[in-house]
Amino acid sequence: KANMRSAGEDESQKKFRKALKNLRNGKSTMEDWNFFLTRQPEKNPVDYNKYIRLSFANEVVREHNGKMLDSLQSPIAVIKAKNTPPSASKSSSEEFGLANEVFLAKGAKVM
Repeated sequence: KANMRSAGEDESQKKFRKALKNLRNGKSTMEDWNFFLTRQPEKNPVDYNKYIRLSFANEVVREHNGKMLDSLQSPIAVIKAKNTPPSASKSSSEEFGLANEVFLAKGAKVM
């Protein structure tokens, strides 16, 4: 499956791919930062909540996801992981990359 947002050979798309690669590899430059600033959405767009967000901290992500789930005004299901071995449940999501609980509601977007 191709990522169409970074497809293309014009100069802007090449800069975008380079900046994303630098970001992924932890080697962002001031030039990358300034380029990303040129791609900001308009202030207070009507469909702002539809945009994908990048956050610097997991707590910010959890807070945003909680607000979005609450806005659905649907029951929220807490899905608990089945850890193997059971002692894995004591590990943080940062260690293994998976959360021990996932919160879902009807109409929620999942990535």
